[in-house]
This record gives sequence, structure tokens and C-alpha cells, in this order.
Amino acid sequence: MAKKFYELTVKKRIEKLFEEKKIDLNEKDFLVKTIDDNNSVTSLSENVVGTVSIPFSVIYPFKVNGKDYVVPMSTEEPSVVAAASNIANRTIENGFKSIIDEKFVVGQIVWQTNQLISDNINDEIESIERIIKETKPSLIKRGGGLVSHQINTYEDFVELLLYIDTVDAMGANIVNSLCEKIAAYLDDKLEITHLIAILSNDGSRQLVTSKVEIDFDQLKTREISGATVAEKISALSEFTQLSPYRAVTNNKGILNGIFAVLSATGNDTRAISAAVQIYLKNKNSLSTWYIKDKKLIGELTMPMTIGSVGGAISSLKTSQIAMKLIGIKDVKEFAKVVASVGLANNLAAMRALVTTGIQSGHMKLQSKSLAISAGAITEEEIVTVSSELNKQEKYDLKTAKNILENLRGK
Repeated sequence: MAKKFYELTVKKRIEKLFEEKKIDLNEKDFLVKTIDDNNSVTSLSENVVGTVSIPFSVIYPFKVNGKDYVVPMSTEEPSVVAAASNIANRTIENGFKSIIDEKFVVGQIVWQTNQLISDNINDEIESIERIIKETKPSLIKRGGGLVSHQINTYEDFVELLLYIDTVDAMGANIVNSLCEKIAAYLDDKLEITHLIAILSNDGSRQLVTSKVEIDFDQLKTREISGATVAEKISALSEFTQLSPYRAVTNNKGILNGIFAVLSATGNDTRAISAAVQIYLKNKNSLSTWYIKDKKLIGELTMPMTIGSVGGAISSLKTSQIAMKLIGIKDVKEFAKVVASVGLANNLAAMRALVTTGIQSGHMKLQSKSLAISAGAITEEEIVTVSSELNKQEKYDLKTAKNILENLRGK
């Protein structure tokens, strides 16, 4: 009997796609090469047929809490890196200040019942702590474990929340396995069957705050004074609190920088997305900007559901290099840096919006991508086509192809 697609080796999957004319010979060879260059990733996912390459960049120095960091970023969007780097330079004297008080992951066990079982659950907390110690002794050894618990009743449902310190791990697998063990134990004790036992991506016990104070002189342009720029940013921030249409784009700009760092380090960007969605249910914007003592002050508070060890962080070579470059001692320090990058990207975007606008600088940085799309291959071709596009300020594929044809015709 023929093997199912998932049972085939990676190269045989690629061959099957070629045989069924889903890809051509050049595409087949390209996919095989990405696997040959990255053998370690073939076991990290299912139905693998290749790898995706995203540029790996760094910002240096980036100052947070008085320490200069090398911050890794992986993104296909050059303006994200350029923006964070620009603000890193403008704030290099004092940098960003950041704090995070706690980092606990929530485990959730739910029963569908109208029985009054809260007291029974409370009676089993010592047993729950024992299960955690027996199931994850290494977690206890590193200083983690159960911090607190909470029981909620919703009509015909009872919910047990377990706040677990997962130390430097993001904690999803740790908490999931603990919830399943604890749920099985409580089912037996309560003579009832749980509905679910899984982590919650709520980040309310993993909030990080970053703050920056920047002199007006660091905000000025050739045409606009720093004080005027600061006033405009403050006004835009005030409007952002009022308009969800502005706030959603503001928050996306923050996440541009944060996701670039998380992608470089092998972290789960979807977990942050989910946590931010719930965190913002009663507010619009993650950040606020205001003027005090002739300085522009920015503050950002958000959930930071990340890890510094485990999973892809410890499996992917680039992620290992990224974590080595950033040089953090624990996940709390990491969270402070990541949040500060988000605030830096936010400031860069807001400054551009109230001065020159976003599109001009954005397209200049995108011109190299457009040159490649037009068929430029060598570094000389890419740079020449990009420079001519920027000179003409006409950013479309047809123009890029014409420039390349003229260049090759010389």
C-alpha cells in the first residue's frame, strides 16, 4: 500500500509534488537545497517540504536599564529594523527603563457541573502542589511551581485557575501537562469528568512596562522644531486613545518590532497576539505619549508571554545565536528588552506620521525588494536599480524592470 504523504521522507514529499506537477524542476531543486542547508528543522514540524528564509538583523547598541544590548530581529520589512535602530541612536544616552514584577502562566481546568465543588477543590491544593513537584521536579528545582489559584463559577461551569511560575520557559507544554495530571486526579476525587485542562494564553500576570524620556532636540527635523514634533506626538497619542481605527494601527506598529525580535529568537508570536487582544478589551492603545519638563515621555504596558529557553528557542541554530547575542540572564530581563523595542518602533512611527509621513521612507527601504522582484540578481544590480527608483521616486515593478533592462543593455 502506498505511503501517505506525511509518512514520506522530506525529499520524497518534494519529489511527489514535482511528479504531480505542483512545482517545476527549478522549484524542486530550490526546496531540496533549503532542506540540505537546514537538516535540523525537518523534525520540528509536520509535512515539511522546505524552509523559509527571513533576513536576520541586529540593532546595536540598544540601551535598556543602563545596559547596551545587541537585539536580534527577523523580518522581511526593512523599515521595522531601521525604525528601531534610529530610535536606539536617539535614546542612546539614557535609553529605556523597563520593569516586570511577575511572570506566571495560567493553567485552566473546567468542569461542566452545577455541583458546589469549590470547597472540595480548595481541600486538594496541597495534593495539587505535590503532583506538580512529582511531575516537574526540575521546575521546582529552578524555583518555579504553583504560586496561587483561583476558582470561578459560571452558571453550569466551574473553573480552576492555577498560576504557575514556569521560570525561563514560555511554559505552554509545562502547564498543559500539569493541568492534565491535576485534572485526572481531581476527577477521581470529585467523581466528575473535566471538560478541558489546558493553559490559558491570558497574560495578565505577565505584564511588562517600558518607559522612555526623550529630549526635544532628538525629535526635530530640518523643517520642524523638536518641541513642535513632541506636541504633535502627544496630540496623536491622545487621539489614539479615542479612535480604535488609529489605535489598531498604532498597536500593529508596536508589534512589528516585538514580533521581529520574537521571530529571531524562536518565540511564539501568536501567544502574544492572543494575550494582547484580551488585555485591550477595555482600552484602545498599548502606549501613551505626553510632555513633562520639556521632554517627551512614552510608556508602554503589555502582556509578554515569552520564553528564553525550550522549544524552537533551544532547537533552531539561528535562535540559539540570537539568544547568545542578546545576552540576557533570564526571561524577565528578556521581556524588558522586547517591550522596549516595541516602544522604540512606536516612537519612530509616530514621529514619521506627524512630520514627513510614513510612505516616503518606507518605499525607499522597499526599493531593494522591488529591484529583486524585477529580476536584479547581483549586488551591483540591486543597488543600482534601488538607487534609481529612489531618485525617480517612482516605485512600481514596470519602472524597476525598465531600469534593469537599461542597465543590462549598457
